[in-house]
Amino acid sequence: MEVKNKEYEDNFKLLSSEARKAVQHINDNEQYSRRNNIRIHGLHNNSDNYVQTVIDFFNTKLNVNHIEADDIETAHGVSLKTQSSASDGATVQSQHTKSTTVIVRFVNRRHRDEVISHRKLLKGSGQAISEDLTTLNLQTLNRVRNDDRVQTAWTWNGRIRAVLMNGREVTVKPHQSVQELMSN
Repeated sequence: MEVKNKEYEDNFKLLSSEARKAVQHINDNEQYSRRNNIRIHGLHNNSDNYVQTVIDFFNTKLNVNHIEADDIETAHGVSLKTQSSASDGATVQSQHTKSTTVIVRFVNRRHRDEVISHRKLLKGSGQAISEDLTTLNLQTLNRVRNDDRVQTAWTWNGRIRAVLMNGREVTVKPHQSVQELMSN
């Protein structure tokens, strides 16, 4: 009976490992499909023409004056769900709120990289530009950033990088623990 349990345990570990590899492969493919995208946080749009709003933002806030409508494949606002309680406090329902986050997809990655390189001009403005990360990569980045053993963490081209407190710079994969990064 103990041999049978060991066999089941070994099979479970193997299947779990294969499933994790498959999830990471899917995540990498999804992140690659977002390689020309950015997210602009805190952008207020008073019209339905997000492309023109984004171009105006690049001109006025980032001093990037040569990006035109033909350089942007699409731009659209993202609706974020918030939780709110009913007046009697008994039920919780989901409401959509107007978002100030805009996803921009560039025709050319060179333009995306240029906009990202100018984002430091937004410091202290209440606006920010970030890569369009997958949910899994965003969760991984936040987990690593909040760990006391990590000095700093950032992303570039969908890859998560971190500097550990021991000074070592590492690439972080989803599901990889900080303890594992420290010991490698």
